[in-house]
Amino acid sequence: MRISHQQSKPSYTLYMEYRDNTGASQYYRIQFPSLNEALTWMNTQAYSIHLEAICPASTSKRPVRDSQITQQNHEKKTESSEAA
Repeated sequence: MRISHQQSKPSYTLYMEYRDNTGASQYYRIQFPSLNEALTWMNTQAYSIHLEAICPASTSKRPVRDSQITQQNHEKKTESSEAA
């Protein structure tokens, strides 16, 4: 979940990452005006959305892991720091 502080009001974005039949990462993103709405949607409706081109075999063969996300975020922060 990402919180945006660039707008006048905070918004909460949920990202779901999965893999397609080529093993490439695909994403589903949805924004909410409040944390409560984001959590409610995640707990009640996230399971029923249609993920375009999802491949269960690729997703289970190469799952997205927290360590990958943490590493990607670290790399982005490093790139941003170097560009400044």
